[in-house]
Amino acid sequence: MELREMWRKELSESIVGTGFLEMDVLRWLSSTSLEAIGLAGFGRRFNALGDSSSELAGAFRNLSNNVSAVRGMGLFTLFFPFVRHIPIGSNVAMNRSKAVFQRVSLQLIMEKKAEVERLGEESTIGGKDLLSILIRANLQENAADRLDDETLAAEIGTFLLAAQGTTALAITWCLHALAMAPSLQSKLRDEVTAFPNDSPSMEELNGLPYLSNV
Repeated sequence: MELREMWRKELSESIVGTGFLEMDVLRWLSSTSLEAIGLAGFGRRFNALGDSSSELAGAFRNLSNNVSAVRGMGLFTLFFPFVRHIPIGSNVAMNRSKAVFQRVSLQLIMEKKAEVERLGEESTIGGKDLLSILIRANLQENAADRLDDETLAAEIGTFLLAAQGTTALAITWCLHALAMAPSLQSKLRDEVTAFPNDSPSMEELNGLPYLSNV
């Protein structure tokens, strides 16, 4: 809903001005994926949509902008790992992004641990997000078997990067394929717009056959 309204606003403003709109869909979908992952995975809004001051969203953008440079140096750094520490642009951006991920992850862990400890490890009242479940399970382990906060933070960073990137890219390529097939796009649009409300449940969405096929 939030993304739709932002796209509508950009489209209406563009039509008044130039009559057409060139949009960086991947950037918008990356922010949307990050917001969805924040809610489902951590029970928290990252304010990645429409908020240019979002530190985490900015870290993801910096990381995405430097991925090609880092990949190009991958084989070289395998044999000469010290190259990763040379203060060139891509290394600096990567290190800053990693520092943001680590700090935000540790902050999330501290907040969730405090909530779990306040409600009790066995309580089912607390958050249903993945991080709350993980922390409750971790606290129930013997002290020697528990993951420390740094390890949990590393797991969070991996989850964020993997889930956010794959989701945004998959939807972007899907939209590209639809743009190349106007008749299929129209058929899908007719099915979706015929739905009686703007906030369907996941079960209702799964009941749309053409959308499921796409």
